[in-house]
Amino acid sequence: MREGIDDRVVQVPRQDVNICHQVAYFTPQALLAPGSHVAQVMEPSEPFREELQDALVRTRRQAILIERLGTELHGLLLVLFEKKILTLAEVRAAERRLDLAATIARAKEFETIAEDVDRLDAELDDEAA
Repeated sequence: MREGIDDRVVQVPRQDVNICHQVAYFTPQALLAPGSHVAQVMEPSEPFREELQDALVRTRRQAILIERLGTELHGLLLVLFEKKILTLAEVRAAERRLDLAATIARAKEFETIAEDVDRLDAELDDEAA
C-alpha cells in the first residue's frame, strides 16, 4: 500500500455530483466525520460507525497481505525462472487458467444472486396476493 493514499480526499460540490456517472473517493476519516456526506444522507448510529470502521481496517489489512503475497510470489517466480524450473509459457498458461476460474466463480456468484432475487420476488408476490 502506498504511503499517503488514505490522506487524499476528493471534495465535489453537491450541485456537480452525478451519482450515475461520477465516483468520489473519501478517506475513512472523511466518511465518518460529522457533517460528511454520509452524515448528511443519514444519521449513522454508533454500531454502524464501528462496523464501518472495522470493515475499513479489515480491508486495509487485506490489501497489505495481498501486497506481501504478491511480492513473495514475484520473488519465488524469479528464483524458479533463474533455476530453469519454470518457463514463462507455463506461467502464462497458469494465469489463463486462474483467469478462467475467476470468471467461472463470478458467473456462479451472479447466478446465485439472480436466484436470490427471484426467490425474494416470489416471496413478495406471495405476500401481496
